[in-house]
Amino acid sequence: MALTAASATAGMMVVLVPEALQNLDDYRRDQSDSDGSFSMNEVSPGKYAVVAVRDWDLEWVKPEVIREYLAGGTPIEVVAGEDQDIKVTVR
Repeated sequence: MALTAASATAGMMVVLVPEALQNLDDYRRDQSDSDGSFSMNEVSPGKYAVVAVRDWDLEWVKPEVIREYLAGGTPIEVVAGEDQDIKVTVR
């Protein structure tokens, strides 16, 4: 769920960033829905960070750009076959 001031927020860009920033095939992106929810499909097991931003022009797939957002992201570990309820604060 994408949150601003503890409220669910629609229309945010949510990016799943792999620990190895250069693995471009492992990046995923979605837009938060009216209830703040988002989903990521076909994610390989591993360690990631989830970030949510308002800026849809952000070059999110460039490691040098997304790196500055990681400190405010939500760290997660993806396990095969497991759904997760992730909360991320919009930056």
